[in-house]
Amino acid sequence: MEQKCHEFFRCTRTGCPMFSEKETRNCWEVADTFNHCRNNTGRQVSVKEKEEFCANCLYFTYRRKVASQDGAEIRFPSRSKVVQSEMAPGKI
Repeated sequence: MEQKCHEFFRCTRTGCPMFSEKETRNCWEVADTFNHCRNNTGRQVSVKEKEEFCANCLYFTYRRKVASQDGAEIRFPSRSKVVQSEMAPGKI
């Protein structure tokens, strides 16, 4: 991954799982990122709601464009593959 979402947006919400150097997935593949993008609303959302939010995100659009230039395609993972981050629940 050439650039993470927090680098793209110059985000300072360091509690987000995407700040972890171990995290290699895209932000739309990690369930715990939604609340950070939505100013820490603290509410649980469905995978469908997260997909709708991410589909309109500038970073997702950027990553799809970069991938298409390389002949690849970026999609949302199947709903069963959107997983929690490896961070402890109290640290988000």
